[in-house]
Amino acid sequence: MKKTCVLFLLALLPLTVCAADAVEIDGVWYNLDAELGCATVVSSQTKLGYVGDIVIPESVTYDGEVYDVTAIASKTFNYSMLSSVSIGDGVTSIGDFTFYSCPNLVAVSIGNGVTSIGTSAFHKCNSLRSVIIGSSVASIGTSAFCDCSSLEDIYCLPEDLPSTESTSLDTRYLKQMVLHVPEMAFDSYLYASPWGAFGKIVKISEDELIKCATPEIGFSDGKVVFSCETKGVAYRSEVQVADAKTYETSTLSTPSSFVVSVFAVKKGCYRSDTATREFNFSDAKPNAKLGDLNNDGKVDVADHVKLSEIIMNQ
Repeated sequence: MKKTCVLFLLALLPLTVCAADAVEIDGVWYNLDAELGCATVVSSQTKLGYVGDIVIPESVTYDGEVYDVTAIASKTFNYSMLSSVSIGDGVTSIGDFTFYSCPNLVAVSIGNGVTSIGTSAFHKCNSLRSVIIGSSVASIGTSAFCDCSSLEDIYCLPEDLPSTESTSLDTRYLKQMVLHVPEMAFDSYLYASPWGAFGKIVKISEDELIKCATPEIGFSDGKVVFSCETKGVAYRSEVQVADAKTYETSTLSTPSSFVVSVFAVKKGCYRSDTATREFNFSDAKPNAKLGDLNNDGKVDVADHVKLSEIIMNQ
């Protein structure tokens, strides 16, 4: 009996080591391979698991080293309380049951590096409404999008139609969905199964941006403001104080600056790259640059226009 227990504990040891080695970076847990310089997204090591919006970038930095994010382990997010996920172009595959039964998951964008979507990858995500399938996806596994009863829009970007199984897409709900496809491949999707069974198939127009432009961060009337060349976007921002501390004294040293990061999202588009800017905390004005008259952190033609307006007003 004692020998059996020892063998059982030894069998569990690799799993324990794997969990202990996982590191958390910006809300996502990774196993890092220092030799190969790559990172794999793994299950959350917290009691609550993954919650809310998750962004899987193309690379992460840990202890000064950069790791390419190339994989998501199978079952990483199943039963979690995610609301949206954006998968960067570095990931090459989505494993089996990766997002199985995520009841709050509403929106998914799959990067252009992904070539395969595994079995039941999004099975029973019954709140899922919008999916972007990246341009390199070549195969969609069995029941990948089965029981996704709320799906309204699928943006399928490959010009070569991905191979599917009979249950990859749930035929019970196709009539309620709109399929958005590249203009060059419209006829191919229209006359192929199961794609032709969608309630509506539309061409992705030339002016429909696939990736949101990177936002610009400015400052106006005492407020940090965002702008983006892509119209109709929503912003997801975060404020960090680099030298935040906990004190046990009667006096406090106020932080000298804060850092704002933001990315833009829009239905039918990939999320933008993240913009970051540091602001001076004492006067709530951005770190000034000579000639930066509109306080947008750069000197360009807009500042010449601003200068002209000042001169004209005078």
